[in-house]
Amino acid sequence: DGGTAVAITVTAKVGAKLAKTEQVPAGDVEIVDSAGNAIAAPSASSEIIIQSTVTNADDVSHTFTFLVQVKNSNSEVIHLVWVRDLTLAAGSTTTPGVQWIPDSSGTYTAEVYIWESISTQVALSPVKTKDFTVS
Repeated sequence: DGGTAVAITVTAKVGAKLAKTEQVPAGDVEIVDSAGNAIAAPSASSEIIIQSTVTNADDVSHTFTFLVQVKNSNSEVIHLVWVRDLTLAAGSTTTPGVQWIPDSSGTYTAEVYIWESISTQVALSPVKTKDFTVS
């Protein structure tokens, strides 16, 4: 009203789309017990849970598959399991996990994959890994 010039800056998301592997990123892989407590050195014949926090960074809901494979020190897959048809609303977070009972001591690598589905195998997150030792 007083004749003063005012600059207005507006930022808008127009047509921007997240890359596929940025839509539902997984966090660090964690090794926990059934109560959710971190396990630094799991023991053979004891149940562990391999989990990762997953966040829907997109502005739409996503249905995904949480897949975990465990490899031994020779890079052989010795355990493969998945949970499919998990749905995560935009901006939401969940922490899926899978059970494994190592039958022997050794060094292992857990790999976590977030895919659209088992049949399409389209990655929604980069692969996350964790090396750990079973005593």
